[in-house]
Amino acid sequence: LRPKVFRLGAPNRVIADSVELSALVYNYGTDSAQNVKVRFYDKFSDNSGIQQRRLIGTHTIPSIQSLRYNTVQINWIINNSST
Repeated sequence: LRPKVFRLGAPNRVIADSVELSALVYNYGTDSAQNVKVRFYDKFSDNSGIQQRRLIGTHTIPSIQSLRYNTVQINWIINNSST
């Protein structure tokens, strides 16, 4: 399994905006996949310039059949460290 396409719902984001994040998760295996956990992270630089990441959402796909995909969507509220 691996994400194939990731899409950010709004290119011009502003603090406190709600943005839809979506990803296509493909199952390239020969068996179906069960309880697939998908995690979305916010990557940002802290005050000292060090790259950090913060978990901003998760979703569990109950099942993805072999050679099929599933779309996952979450809403994200942008905060100060995200810009």
